Amino acid sequence: MSYHPTASGEQHAPLEIASGTPDRASAVVVLADQVARTRDGVRLGADVYLPVPEQPVPAILLRQPYGRRTPGMGFPETARFFARKGYACVVQDVRGKFSSEGTFDPGVHEVADGTDTVEWVADQEWCDGRVGLWGESYYGFTAVAAAVGGHPAIRCIAPGDIGVDRRAAWFRGGAFALNTAGYWALAMDAQEYGDVTRIDPYHLPLAELGRPAGSTAATWPHSWRTPTTLAGGRPAGWRTGCTRCGCPCCRGAAGGTPTSAHSCTTTRCSSRRIRPRPRSTC
Repeated sequence: MSYHPTASGEQHAPLEIASGTPDRASAVVVLADQVARTRDGVRLGADVYLPVPEQPVPAILLRQPYGRRTPGMGFPETARFFARKGYACVVQDVRGKFSSEGTFDPGVHEVADGTDTVEWVADQEWCDGRVGLWGESYYGFTAVAAAVGGHPAIRCIAPGDIGVDRRAAWFRGGAFALNTAGYWALAMDAQEYGDVTRIDPYHLPLAELGRPAGSTAATWPHSWRTPTTLAGGRPAGWRTGCTRCGCPCCRGAAGGTPTSAHSCTTTRCSSRRIRPRPRSTC
């Protein structure tokens, strides 16, 4: 099974976030079903959480493919936490996932879509023009992607449990990491979640492995067929782009534990100086 939850109706304990700092807001208001448009006209769905009293404040953006209201992911709880600390928090479904239009193709659109979303956020009356991005796993990946886009409103990013070289993350000794990256790609190969419980991991040929889960999109085939490029021939890593990114970056290790604060320019977005033990990455 994918290590991210599916929309199966399972019950989850409410997420609790410990904090050593006092809240700045007494209440939180939610602007549901907000829409940001990309440069090619795709509509991306989001929920916005604002501190009360409402006034222009810095915004924290989370761009993820797991569903902004999926039980067990904890996005509403996380967003309310940030709002209570005095920030606007935007939780957005990336292109092709859940409430957002388009086709999901990992990594292909995240620089442009992230840049367009930051522009939208910074232009809202509830934002003071400053935007930060936070997340782990794929939504840490989208934080880096937006920073690579270079929008001047981005003041900092805090990605965790990610890498910027997809081949190094998804392939071990030249072989595709089917038990981790493979199951993630199969689960993502749908508007919401593919049913990976129907997958036979020993099925051959590999190209047909996703059929029982209803795989019809680009996520699965491009994951294992193109280890060095994404769909359309784009590079599968952002090391070159990261060298041009100068925003402050608080890098997180597995589980989102902060390990250092630095400029992306000095460490190329955590791609080189610190190499944690290989583990599941998306």
